Amino acid sequence: MLVKLQSVKKIILFLGIVLLSVCSVSAETSFISPIEDGEVVRDFDEEKGYKRIALTCEDINEAKVLVSADGEVTNIDKRLNGTYDVTITHEDGYISMYIDMGSVNYSIGDKVEQGDNLGKVSDNMDYLEFVIIKDNVRLENTKDLIVEN
Repeated sequence: MLVKLQSVKKIILFLGIVLLSVCSVSAETSFISPIEDGEVVRDFDEEKGYKRIALTCEDINEAKVLVSADGEVTNIDKRLNGTYDVTITHEDGYISMYIDMGSVNYSIGDKVEQGDNLGKVSDNMDYLEFVIIKDNVRLENTKDLIVEN
């Protein structure tokens, strides 16, 4: 009887570990374009020093900058030219950066959801620079990670 009870305990422990590992698996983060109907006008090109993509659209200075994926605003840096660089940290080790924004509608620590209006592109820019980072590496395939809005 004792042998059977120990076998049952081992089976329960094994099933618990399997269930825990299945429940902790999450879907990869999915990103939308930060500019609705945005077009990539400059791609990531390390050789030329372009470590992010540039997106534009008709009337870019009136376009909303959209949060590309759920996350938390973890940095807002005001640049010397008066624009803002915004960093959002997402699940699964992803970070997205929005460079040269004219205005920002959130503060550091705010939770944001995909599609929220993050702010506007700077009036003196004709594009928004954007990059996705995974485990502290800027992803060359940033534009390929963006799904249709």
